[in-house]
Amino acid sequence: YFTRDTPLVGEQYSHYKTMAEEFVTYINNVPGITASQVISQYEKLSQISSGFVIDDTGDAHALLPFDRVPKIADALWLLENEIDCKVIMVAHHAYVVEQLMVATKKHSPALIGGGATMKKLNLDVETEKHRFNNDPDCRVMVAQGQAVKYGHTLVGTKFDPCEVTMFIENNYSLDTREQTEQRNISQQQDRPMVVIDFVSSSIEARIIKALQRKESVARAILSYATGSDESTTFTD
Repeated sequence: YFTRDTPLVGEQYSHYKTMAEEFVTYINNVPGITASQVISQYEKLSQISSGFVIDDTGDAHALLPFDRVPKIADALWLLENEIDCKVIMVAHHAYVVEQLMVATKKHSPALIGGGATMKKLNLDVETEKHRFNNDPDCRVMVAQGQAVKYGHTLVGTKFDPCEVTMFIENNYSLDTREQTEQRNISQQQDRPMVVIDFVSSSIEARIIKALQRKESVARAILSYATGSDESTTFTD
């Protein structure tokens, strides 16, 4: 596992700071808070880390151009300068999935996303999977965590393997995280797999550490917000 520090900038930072204060206040004032409530509240902060917000109608609004979001810029830099194999780029929100397809266009990206996203882009999962594994021009698989986590083999070929998974976003499910990490693992590989996470804040750092260790994400968020390692008011 590798983590990359990608601090928030400009309007993204100001939005995050305000929302983080509201988030901590909420966590500390809801007795018997549940895991789903913790994750649901954190979703707003997660969106800002990816450079957008979703309004009450469900529409996404960019806080800055997508390729200028620090973690996106860093991921694209790695593709251009450090990585010489095929790559899986995992996202959670449909907005980020669609923007990644545009941002990685020069790498001829394939996509495994939710049904609505695949239909919108007129793409077929099996065709996209075959193209990623076998087309030397296709260097990137953009993958929506919930859609890709079961039943998809994304290893490339023996001479052109997929050895890197980038988690641009997480959906904070341990099952989704663990299963998604398995998509490019096969018995034929003879080199280690690399997993890269992008960290934009101290709370995100704690969440990513919990995911890497296969620990409860909700509990990690709660301990951060309450300033303690344990909480007697938490309900799994």
